[in-house]
Amino acid sequence: MSLFVHAFFGPLFKNEEVHFEANGSPVTASLDDFGELIFPGGIIILLVLAGIYVTIRSIYGIFQNGGYFVGTETRLIQFRNGNTTSTDWEQFTGSIKIKAKNNFGEIEFELRTGKMESRKNQPDKFVPDIIYLTGIDNVYEIEKKCRLRIKENDPTPAVVLS
Repeated sequence: MSLFVHAFFGPLFKNEEVHFEANGSPVTASLDDFGELIFPGGIIILLVLAGIYVTIRSIYGIFQNGGYFVGTETRLIQFRNGNTTSTDWEQFTGSIKIKAKNNFGEIEFELRTGKMESRKNQPDKFVPDIIYLTGIDNVYEIEKKCRLRIKENDPTPAVVLS
């Protein structure tokens, strides 16, 4: 984005003219007559501010402290930034993904809740909510205990074959 800003506004910083096309006709603008630069300049500034915002949020997210999780017999409780979220084990589907190296890693839990996502020229698709746990020591032991709690609280009836 900064290269685009430099390419567009660079000549103005050298006290030269900027040449571009607007609605198919050539336009020239300079520091003395910058009326034609207001609209494209506003769009460029808006995009630059959006890029800065996304960059700052990304850096903040990387260095932000995580929350705390507590698993009880009936629910998983998450505490983060002063907010507490409680999710009953029966809301979990049992679909768990683990990424681990040397017993340290992350877990993804899929929930029964979620939302429908519309797709072009295709039927709508259900996208489940997901709970992410990252930076976990003994990841396999935690997954084993969570899977046990999910099975204990599974609301679907057991199928008995006779």
